Amino acid sequence: MNLPLIAILGPTAVGKTAVGISLAERLEGEIISCDSVQVYRELNIGSAKPTPNERNRVKFHLIDIAAPNESYDVASFKHSAEMTIAEIRGRGHVPILVGGTGLYAKALLDDYSLAAAPSPEIRARIDRLAGVDLSALYRRLQLLDPAAGARIHHNDRRRIVRALEVYEATGHPLTQLQRQAEATGKRDNAARFGLTMPREHLYRRIEERVEKMMAAGLVAEVRSLLDHGYSSRCTGLQALGYRQVCNAVEGRLEWAHLVPEIKKETRRFAKRQMTWFRADPRIMWIEVSDKSADSIASEIINQLNYLHHQSQALKTEEANAQ
Repeated sequence: MNLPLIAILGPTAVGKTAVGISLAERLEGEIISCDSVQVYRELNIGSAKPTPNERNRVKFHLIDIAAPNESYDVASFKHSAEMTIAEIRGRGHVPILVGGTGLYAKALLDDYSLAAAPSPEIRARIDRLAGVDLSALYRRLQLLDPAAGARIHHNDRRRIVRALEVYEATGHPLTQLQRQAEATGKRDNAARFGLTMPREHLYRRIEERVEKMMAAGLVAEVRSLLDHGYSSRCTGLQALGYRQVCNAVEGRLEWAHLVPEIKKETRRFAKRQMTWFRADPRIMWIEVSDKSADSIASEIINQLNYLHHQSQALKTEEANAQ
């Protein structure tokens, strides 16, 4: 069976990485990380990167490819992912996209024709303004691109800056460009699977993950990055979890409120992820509560076999009709 590009999607902490590894081991696959934080080197604990042991089991791509202060956006991801898919297929292996960054996944799977990245001058100027008054920039975004303003969190500095710089560079709202892209060629050779579980179960896993990150040394990781000269305003350190720790280290958040704040914002993030993915009717959802990664991978393989047989039957039917 000629396997398509496989995508394992869903909210944070639902267990995507473990399922992706099990699937890759069975299908001679390689994993393409679809995570906007795992791309950054030195951001290990708070990004929930696969462990060294997991990375020894299967090959991962698009992890640790940018410095914390480098700009890495959806256009960069799409370009890198498409080259990586070609390389994986060239080795006779199966590309498996695994992650929860919805815009990255959509840009790749729907083959967005993305606008070229704006000039460094535009990005630097808007980023400076974000450092002075992010709320004012967010209000401007709401006026210029209401759809993006409704989707992007008011504290998500990186995406606010990105949406505004696209507008300045092209004269068109980012969401308008995305809608136009959706009307062009889709990537039909992708099988999309979503992992889901009851909200209360997911939230419990999120809270456990945050506790484990703190115990593993998330605060020390952030202090080390700051000690090595990275600004708390740099792209990587604006990510969920890192931003809150930076605020505590620099006195903008009380230490007693740190863990509850990360848990709260992560729950909100997971809710936004599910809203995003649920809007895609092509995603085949799998309820994963109390299931092992291996059993979930088996379900996905069964679905892939079914889809293959359906496709073959349709081709035979069309050939007979001619």
